Amino acid sequence: MIQFGMRGHDICPKGPLTQVLDSFEALGIEHIQLAPGKSFSDYDFSAGHYSTGLGWYLGRELAARHLHVAVLGCYINPANPDPDAREKAILRFIDHLRYAKRIGADMVGTETGRFSADFSVTPATRTEECYQTVLESFRRIVRAAEQIGVTVGVEGDVAMNGEQRVAKPRGSGVAEGTRVLHHDIGSGADALSCAGK
Repeated sequence: MIQFGMRGHDICPKGPLTQVLDSFEALGIEHIQLAPGKSFSDYDFSAGHYSTGLGWYLGRELAARHLHVAVLGCYINPANPDPDAREKAILRFIDHLRYAKRIGADMVGTETGRFSADFSVTPATRTEECYQTVLESFRRIVRAAEQIGVTVGVEGDVAMNGEQRVAKPRGSGVAEGTRVLHHDIGSGADALSCAGK
């Protein structure tokens, strides 16, 4: 049976953890993509703030409302050319792997990012240097995921090229149709006509 879920931050404004989860439950949603940093205002999910107790508490609150986290979202830029910012992002992602284990999430998902510190669109994202940066970031992330026992989901076009180089039992691609379209495609109608080719 096919079951559908929703991205939490699309259907409910950011707020206190229990209030947000109550809103999901009231809407009758059972499966969610949860990005804690985008959904919860009362807890810090930044790098270095992992808490086993918070993971246990979040898991208990989700279970009490019969909510299943299909994807725990951790939006980072693993292609960031700034090594300090990239390191902080990787550590934040690894913290989310630990939360996923505690709450029973199916995977932790992110994007492949852009080769710019401010996440702006740049042709440099399609270079070998960017590709190698992303590949190294995901090698570290997948190693941690294997140790923790959680699956990593990646959406984005850079990962498509390197899937075979990081694919392991804990690595997985996340299909998002708009990600395979190049940014210079004009309207939605143009995008749909390209998708049909």
